[in-house]
Amino acid sequence: MKRKATYILICIVAILSACSKFKGGDENSAYKKSEGGMLYKIVEDKDTPEVGEIAFVSVSYTEATENGTLISQTGKLDPRPSMLFARMPEFKGDFQDALQFLSEGDSAVIKIRIDSLKKKNGLNLPESDTSEFMVFNVRINKVINKNGEADTIYPQQIEKYKTEQAYVHKATEKEKIKKYLSRAKQAYITTASGLLLPSNLKLSGGSDRTYKVNYAFYTLDGKIMDTNREGLALSSGIYSPGDSYKPLEISRRNAPILAFKEVLSMSLPDKKINMIIPSSLAFGDYGNSKDIPAYMPLVCEFEIVN
Repeated sequence: MKRKATYILICIVAILSACSKFKGGDENSAYKKSEGGMLYKIVEDKDTPEVGEIAFVSVSYTEATENGTLISQTGKLDPRPSMLFARMPEFKGDFQDALQFLSEGDSAVIKIRIDSLKKKNGLNLPESDTSEFMVFNVRINKVINKNGEADTIYPQQIEKYKTEQAYVHKATEKEKIKKYLSRAKQAYITTASGLLLPSNLKLSGGSDRTYKVNYAFYTLDGKIMDTNREGLALSSGIYSPGDSYKPLEISRRNAPILAFKEVLSMSLPDKKINMIIPSSLAFGDYGNSKDIPAYMPLVCEFEIVN
């Protein structure tokens, strides 16, 4: 009878322990632990090529603290997966360490200790956010492994994949803008070139003088990509010491992109406007040095300051 009672007690403890994972228990107990305190849980496990020691990887993700502070994400209206190379980790338990457990098509939740990120990457969070872990929800879209030093087609495979993805973005750009407009609080008009301007603007012919202009480029999902406003660059985490943060001095003759040339050819009743720029009037099929990729439509804050 004693053995039977002991067995029943063990079963009850096991059941309660399992329930605790879902009702106020330690949710991290459902994760596997790796070096450096990293935790990971594979949600979808595909029988596909694993990420090798030398590999090109396309990843869709969201990055947020346990308390819900969103740091970055791939995007929803204009999803742009990160294209990165597997490499040696910067510290034990970083994102590169997590890649070794994943393969093409896998999705996973990865938790990386915030104190490690602060130490290595200078991560800054609101003082009110006392999270212990940064949480990454990831999906591996593509893995291209290098098969030894003699693999001469490895670079070609990467470029082929990037080209294929660029054409996907080209084909879907109009639909992305359409979805953005359906959610926008402001109405827009479309000029003959495809530039979208606030519908309440009363436009007429402009002059050919030189203007001083401030700008900020955002993705359709609201992620800032580039600006010449120093304060905004600093607060957004995109400040680069080598860049010049002062108003652009441009006219419609030397405007850096076609959208600016078109706007400066108009007489604007408002010196500050928000416009939506299709990629053909921005950085086209090449992108620019500020990590704006090919075929990316942009939301632009445009301001004439003189």
